[in-house]
Amino acid sequence: MKQILRNLSIAALAFVGAMTVSCINQLEEPQQPQEGNTVTLTTTVGIETSPATKALDADGKKTFAAGEKVALIYTKSDGSTKAISEYAIQSEDIHDSGKKATLSFTLTDPKEGAVTLVYPASLASTAADDGIDPVRLQNTQNGTLTTLSANFDAATASDNMTVSGTSAVLSSSINLTNPLCIGEFTIKEGGDDITNKLLRLTVSDGTNQYVVNRLATAGPVYVAMKPISSDKTVTVSATDGLDYYSKTVTSSAHDMLAANNMYPINVTVTKTDDRATPLTFEAVADAGANVTFTLQDVIISAAGTVEYSKDGTNWYTYTSGNAIPLAKGEKVSFRGSKTKYDGSFFSCTNDCYIYGNVMSLVSPTGFETAQCSNSATFWRLFEYNTKIKNHPSKPLMLPATTLTDNCYGQMFRGCTGLTLPPILPATTLPSGCYQGMFDGCTRLTTAPELPATSLNYRCYASMFEGCSGLVAAPVLSATTMGGSCYAEMFSGCTSLTAAPALPATTLVTDCYNGMFSGCTSLTTAPDLPAKALATSCYAGMFSGCTSLTTAPVLEARTLVSACYNKMFQNCSNLNRVTCLAIFGGPLLCTAWLDGVAASGTFIQAVNQSWGSGPSGIPSGWTRMEDISTCTGNFTVDNGRTLTGTLANNVQISIADGATVTLDNLSINAAGTLTDGNHAGITCQGNATITLVGTNAITGFDADYPGIQAGPIGTTLTINGSGSLTASCSTKIINSSDHTGYGAGIGGMKGGTCGNITISGGTITAKSVYGAGIGAGMNGQCGNITISGGNVTVETLYDAGECGASIGSGACINVDGGCGDILISGGTVNVSSGVSGAAIGTGKAVDHTNICGNITISGGTVTATSSSDAAAIGTGCAQRAYSDPTNQCGAIIITSGITIVTA
Repeated sequence: MKQILRNLSIAALAFVGAMTVSCINQLEEPQQPQEGNTVTLTTTVGIETSPATKALDADGKKTFAAGEKVALIYTKSDGSTKAISEYAIQSEDIHDSGKKATLSFTLTDPKEGAVTLVYPASLASTAADDGIDPVRLQNTQNGTLTTLSANFDAATASDNMTVSGTSAVLSSSINLTNPLCIGEFTIKEGGDDITNKLLRLTVSDGTNQYVVNRLATAGPVYVAMKPISSDKTVTVSATDGLDYYSKTVTSSAHDMLAANNMYPINVTVTKTDDRATPLTFEAVADAGANVTFTLQDVIISAAGTVEYSKDGTNWYTYTSGNAIPLAKGEKVSFRGSKTKYDGSFFSCTNDCYIYGNVMSLVSPTGFETAQCSNSATFWRLFEYNTKIKNHPSKPLMLPATTLTDNCYGQMFRGCTGLTLPPILPATTLPSGCYQGMFDGCTRLTTAPELPATSLNYRCYASMFEGCSGLVAAPVLSATTMGGSCYAEMFSGCTSLTAAPALPATTLVTDCYNGMFSGCTSLTTAPDLPAKALATSCYAGMFSGCTSLTTAPVLEARTLVSACYNKMFQNCSNLNRVTCLAIFGGPLLCTAWLDGVAASGTFIQAVNQSWGSGPSGIPSGWTRMEDISTCTGNFTVDNGRTLTGTLANNVQISIADGATVTLDNLSINAAGTLTDGNHAGITCQGNATITLVGTNAITGFDADYPGIQAGPIGTTLTINGSGSLTASCSTKIINSSDHTGYGAGIGGMKGGTCGNITISGGTITAKSVYGAGIGAGMNGQCGNITISGGNVTVETLYDAGECGASIGSGACINVDGGCGDILISGGTVNVSSGVSGAAIGTGKAVDHTNICGNITISGGTVTATSSSDAAAIGTGCAQRAYSDPTNQCGAIIITSGITIVTA
């Protein structure tokens, strides 16, 4: 899959294939745009499959997939403002086995001129000349090929656009090419591969720095980068949170890392002495800086001392509050022997780099292995110190793996100059240990991975609250929760677009309270798999997430006090919520949907009495019921909508006179629920079924249809824009013996049903001995009318005694039949099995099988009979012991109708 083409030394390796994408324009001759236009640009983009493009599938080839997004960056008519239009690829847009896709962008008030295509759209930025967001590229990678393939294997192109009325066109056929290179890093110390223990890998070329935060796992580490020319000095740094490693490669030691290529790269690093560097401040500003350490009175009087040094050799006792002056480039280091600094804080008058091992404050020697031993060890240590900045190459370290309650609480709160947080390797977390640690660090763009799997009270509470520059959240692997453990963790992270997975299934009080509140860019919420809730567990979790449109599925059936209070409050674009709970009253969901979109869809458990308003279902929303929650038989009343997949053997009925919508509904579609003696859906009387989406319904026994029409004298009407596949339960016993006696849509074996009308939708109906649409075997049904839609009906060819596709079922020693059959519109394709007509009657043995008149006055009809029966008319009549009768009334076919008969 990976073809190595040439050697490279950084400790070098290879070059894999490239990606080239072509774009074919399909629009009119362009003209000048008109101000205020909404303009459409449609074009077809292709992906070349030779040479191979990275390692994105088993063959190393990149293909389009439904749901992927492409961005177009264009300039607005004011000449200075840039905008982004995104297009989500649909399955019908994809051609040529995924090698091409048709894109259609909607542009608002565009200016003719330069545009940039960016794929995937998540990388697009109006602030970057090449269209690639540098912040996201440099700070949100996690080193996995899966993440890189989905988010960083880019393709871009620049071209000129002209506009004619409401259409736009590019000036030429263009190729999308990858502006990035990909490094496939394996990190070694001596001869040992240490990649599997690394928590952070940093690659810097002096201009760009790529920070990869990851969980310790096997390598290699994949990094997408801007091309690196051979005159650059490249530095590779790595750490497992305890030890630090580095390798610098000068211009003479590496070749060009070119765009559109992948390079497997082995780097042999050397362990640094960074961990042995005490906490250090270095003045950055020309005017220098004063550094002050203010100790709380209770800390001053506690055991232990604090020392400082400006040369790393001579150490002096430090007096609280004394300012240490530094000229530009001068530094001061601190060490101490106190076990806690609760509320003590450092301040700087001007910008200072901060680096070194903070644990030097609790142990003047041997602090490389020092641990926290007292609560609030570094509580508020740098709080609101807006002057501290990360050193470009020297790390700030918190290597302790034994923590204490509140040990790092609010440690960097309000440190607006901090851009890179220290690695946090601890896996056992006491109460409040990271509480508010980076609260208000507005320039923080990346977060360290958090490897703990068991949490404690408020351990992550408000950890990144107000970090408005944070563009990606760390992986959260914990499955054992603590009270308020994630409360407000990312509140106010306005650049966060996607939330991490939350795998816990057992929740505790306030565990997710306000976790993503105010994340105004959040478009993707995590799955919430927990079914057992706790007090206020989700309260305010997504409050104010104005970009969120779809809520995660809420699967819990039983609610508890305040569990959903304000959960989606002021999510002004939220328009779809799935909540499968048994409603327990407004106190459990106070204002949970207050301020959401004016219209939307609410999917609930069946037969629940949610009220309206912000504590129930918002006014103006459509209610749907998820049948996966059904545990007993139920009747659907007028105006209700069903969705979901039925999990239990229950009978679903439609009340007399009801109009019911089926929206992506599945009832026994695979025919595996066979313990019930009933149809998939049973109509109690007159019923109208409206189809939305894709629906599939199978009866629960071979004698019963997929949909049972109401009694004689009633009418079942099916309409809508969706699709429906309906069948009786069938089982192949051998090549010539099957079960399947009910109709697909209509009646049961030996039973009766009323009229059936189809006026819309895409309908597929199947049976064996019963009709596809009509009567079951040995049964009778009323009139069958088709006035619209796309109808396909078939019965098995080799059953021997088939029913008609549309009409009556087979009648074996019992009289049966159907009423009139009228087709006046739509597209009808029907094919019958042995001895049954395609349209008319099924086989008759020794008894009578009769249908009324057959009239075809519109639409397009294709009817095919397998053998021993008419395509339109009667099926076979077989005598065993008495004379059978198989007949139909008049057959009337008006002009303009296409009939194909075999």
